[in-house]
Amino acid sequence: MQLIQAMDTSTEKGKVAFYKVKSAMDKTNYRCGHFANAWEKLRAKYETDKKPDLQEEQEKYYSKWMKEKKSPETFILGMMEIMRSKLENLGEVIPEDKFIKDLILKLPKSKAAGQLSPYQLKADAWKARVGAEVDPLTVEDLTTEYDDVSEEG
Repeated sequence: MQLIQAMDTSTEKGKVAFYKVKSAMDKTNYRCGHFANAWEKLRAKYETDKKPDLQEEQEKYYSKWMKEKKSPETFILGMMEIMRSKLENLGEVIPEDKFIKDLILKLPKSKAAGQLSPYQLKADAWKARVGAEVDPLTVEDLTTEYDDVSEEG
């Protein structure tokens, strides 16, 4: 039951996963769900035997950009941190400072010619804090500050 409650059913993938887990519930023997069966259904759906390719994962990482209406927290923690971990598992370590600079470069750009997006207006200040001795910028700080800008704009 807790597995179902943890799912984000507002997305298509979340709905599919929800129904996979729900189908493992047996009202007679496992009223609250059969975790092993649910997990096996999720694993069968999402796990692959294909080993990730370093070059493919690099291309995915470097081609990702934050969309204008995307949640900064989802973009950083739900997407970029996962991609960074995949690359690390394949032998390519992205140091914290480089990762933060990458995130700053992946900010949404203004669609209006000659104008900067609210994120771009803050980019120079954020870059100056990367690796600073006093008040260095962390991924958590950047996530929070992205959220603040997102709420302002």
